[in-house]
Amino acid sequence: DVRDKGVSKNYNTKPNESAHRPLKRFYKRTNFKNTDPQILKLNEISVAATLIREVIAESDDAILERDLDLEKGEGVEDESKSGSLQHTTVGSPLKSRQLSEVEAEHSDDGAFSEFRKKVNTALISFISSDESVANEEKATPYQYIKLSYESVINWQITTDILRTNECFHNRPRYDFVLLQASKKDFIFAQLLYTFGVTFNECIYQMALILPMDKPIVQSKNLFHKLDIDLRFKRLRSRPRSGTAVIGLDSLIRGAVLIEAYGCKNNDEFIVMDVVDADMWWRMKTIKLARSQVLL
Repeated sequence: DVRDKGVSKNYNTKPNESAHRPLKRFYKRTNFKNTDPQILKLNEISVAATLIREVIAESDDAILERDLDLEKGEGVEDESKSGSLQHTTVGSPLKSRQLSEVEAEHSDDGAFSEFRKKVNTALISFISSDESVANEEKATPYQYIKLSYESVINWQITTDILRTNECFHNRPRYDFVLLQASKKDFIFAQLLYTFGVTFNECIYQMALILPMDKPIVQSKNLFHKLDIDLRFKRLRSRPRSGTAVIGLDSLIRGAVLIEAYGCKNNDEFIVMDVVDADMWWRMKTIKLARSQVLL
């Protein structure tokens, strides 16, 4: 029969033998009694060790690549100098303007009413002085903020890029933030204008914000029951004239707020607390201000 049908010289009569080698090694490490649980445990240890080894190898490769770049003179920017470890970093600057010019350019926007007065109030709180800011002081607008914070879930550093851009991909974009308004109270706000002011040879980074801390009378809230059923957190913004100027150090992290459906005045928003685990947990633990706070 073999002579009639022939044989294959390229075939092994022991298929998959090499796949059993790790199991054979695990078997030799057992006491040869009730071997299944012992082999599974050894296999689990082997997989964990392999994963650790891969992470270490990736880290070694990254360090080697960085060292090679340094030898070639290709700049690997020093994080301590570049500010990448700072809580807030501003970017995409525009042409500097005097504070009086900024207020005049936005005279038709109620958010910029008494802009110079609000900047002066914020600066006084920063420098602990009653010295007023002159109208000739210049403000440098920025179109984004890089906000780094430590996650309350895994303590890893996370970075949000927040925009204050009137034409971002042909659409205006003004992002929302969570900030600490006082020692115990937190509020959400919308960034309207990010800028830096040079005063007494120091640069102060500030932002014009629209706070979301106007109280909502639940007896007049037509969606109160729906908010409870869906576990929504509904916020109401101040009128445009109720803006405030704050320092960027009070910002905690970026936030996603969606304009509430059915709101007549377009001043109510829903907090998207499921955007990530950090925001979900913060909404469970922080205390939001129940009335308008003094900023």
